[in-house]
This record gives sequence, C-alpha cells and structure tokens, in this order.
Amino acid sequence: MGLMQTLLTVLVARSDGISPADASRLVKRSRQATQKALASLAKREIAVASNGVYRVTDKGAQFHAGGEVIKSGPCKARGTPRLVANTLRAKVWRAIRIKRKFGLDDLARTVLDGSEAAIDPVNNINRYVTALARAGYLQEMKRRSAGSALTSPGSKRWLLVRDTGLKPPVRRQAGGVYDQNECRMYGLGDNHVA
Repeated sequence: MGLMQTLLTVLVARSDGISPADASRLVKRSRQATQKALASLAKREIAVASNGVYRVTDKGAQFHAGGEVIKSGPCKARGTPRLVANTLRAKVWRAIRIKRKFGLDDLARTVLDGSEAAIDPVNNINRYVTALARAGYLQEMKRRSAGSALTSPGSKRWLLVRDTGLKPPVRRQAGGVYDQNECRMYGLGDNHVA
C-alpha cells in the first residue's frame, strides 16, 4: 500500500482530522514526504486542509469505501509537449523544403550564420539529414556534387521525397522520427515513399 493510500485510511479513521506532523509519526515516514502526499490528496479533492489539519472529503470517503486504489502520476494530462521554434533543425527543414535537391555543404552554407548554440552544427545537420533519409523523407541521389580534391568522390546529394508540411520532423532519442504535421511516428527503416 502506498503512502497516499495509507494516509487516506488514516484520514477516514480520524474524522476530526490530522496534522502533517501527527500523520508522519503515525505512518513512520518523513514529515516532508507526508506533507507532499497530503497536499497531493488535497489536489485530487480526496482531502481538504484547514488550519493545518487535513480531513477526508465526501469524495475521499466514497473513494475509500469503494476500495479504489490511488495511482501515482499526474492528476490530469499535461497537454502537448512544448515545441521550440526556429531551432537549427527547423531552419534546416525549411531550407530542404525550399531547395528540394541539396548537398550537406550547400545546406550548411544556407542555414549556418554563426549564431548557433550547438558545438558542431555541421555534425548536427548531418545527423538530422541521415535520420530524415532513414525515415523516408529524403532519397540519396545517384549523382554526387564535385569534391574540391582531385581524388575526392564528391559529397552526397539528397532529394526531398516526402514533404509533409511546415513543421519540421523531430528525431527522437529512442529512435524514429515524429512528424508534427501528420502526428505520426516513422521508424528509421520506413524508407518507403507514402
């Protein structure tokens, strides 16, 4: 039984209420942990605090009588994750959509202006382009751009084959690319054109 569940049982048993200090001694937990758990019960409207004393609410009594278990985690959904606008990868995505055919050096010259916070922005661009290619957004072209050295095989050129919209696809750490326009996840092996 978790701490909040134990505290709910204590609150139901003591109709006159209980202070956080008394509750922490009774459940043999730290006062800070007990205070947080009681505050969480109050936030869920299972308990109410007045003058430093917590009492069970009608909702809390019904909850306890029904034998329901308090689950950990947030009370309600946190909403959509915050998206940061005008990042390096957002600039890269806009440039890719405009150019359609490009090389990494060409893309770096277009996007980089010296104000980037990344330590190695060219490597960041390379990783992003590689992830987009593996997810099926880009296709490697057969013809390469000419290299500067005589023996250079040249650098890869890419073609945009899946333009899903304004918002840039986001490369996830766990693998895959999340498309904000389609609200869909593409695996790093889904290199088919939709």
